[in-house]
Amino acid sequence: MGEPESLSREYFDNDYPDLVAVWNDWADDWEHKLAWLEDDLPDRPSNQESAPLYFAHRDLENAIRELRAVPRGRGQWKTPFRSQWDYSFGRAEQHLANAHHQIDK
Repeated sequence: MGEPESLSREYFDNDYPDLVAVWNDWADDWEHKLAWLEDDLPDRPSNQESAPLYFAHRDLENAIRELRAVPRGRGQWKTPFRSQWDYSFGRAEQHLANAHHQIDK
């Protein structure tokens, strides 16, 4: 889906306003892709219909929620540090692994 590129701190410091604008463009595109994925998900089945599918769907929703956090900076930062988006990607991967596990039951 287009993982963000890590930029050097020197480049960031010299061109801060331009980089924030580029980042915001990327973040908008990222959000559109996630919205498309979310819209493409089938409705969540009830827990009575199929507990594994219910929990797999929940895990997919959680993965999308984590991926939405990727472009957000913390506090006053307009963009996140690499460690922050790595964390969100890692959490999303864990939710996807949980969804696969539920489906394999």
